Amino acid sequence: MKQKKKDLIKIAIKLFARKGIQATSVQDIVSEYGISKGSFYHYFSSKDELLVDIFQYYFDHILRLLKNAEQEDLRPRDKFKKQIIIQFDFFIKHRDFIMMVLREQNHSINEELRKFFEKNQYEIYKYCEKNILSIYGEDVKPYIFDTVLVYEGIRNAYMGITVFKGVNVDLDQLSDFILKQIDHVVRHFLEKKNPPITHVNIEDMFPRCKKRKSNYYRF
Repeated sequence: MKQKKKDLIKIAIKLFARKGIQATSVQDIVSEYGISKGSFYHYFSSKDELLVDIFQYYFDHILRLLKNAEQEDLRPRDKFKKQIIIQFDFFIKHRDFIMMVLREQNHSINEELRKFFEKNQYEIYKYCEKNILSIYGEDVKPYIFDTVLVYEGIRNAYMGITVFKGVNVDLDQLSDFILKQIDHVVRHFLEKKNPPITHVNIEDMFPRCKKRKSNYYRF
């Protein structure tokens, strides 16, 4: 990404957080940066496209952090634990922007952004699948989607109180707790030999995404 485009994204993030998405115009952004509207439209076709690129900017940032953790010489479980902490820490640090987007989501979420969120969810599911298989092995494969859903449910519940409600928790303790709950889920499935709750795979849930390999899955 070119530096000027990055600068425009950073300025837009600052203005959106300060004024809100709807109240911030393209003119506000270019005036803050000191360039013409023509220069803005060289990089973005509209404010909607800029908003998609802002989320992509955040997504790429956290992806780099997760990939760095993936490359460390750690056991799969310790690696996953570190990545859980990274996710919570990242979203807590960017809480103000996330909360602002949620406040304006009925007006600011365009179709391209909806597609981005769908792709992002697919990437997250594939990332979870890879980590769970690396910890528990191929035996858990028939139950992988159920296990991913349980993990996502627990994680999202704690994201809700830490990011959206501002509740302070010990992230090391929280990551241990989440992984222990996944231990219980996997043990239940493998010891009881019950059939899976769901009989679909991740790709079935995201037909528009399954043709392309996940960025997470290429770790």
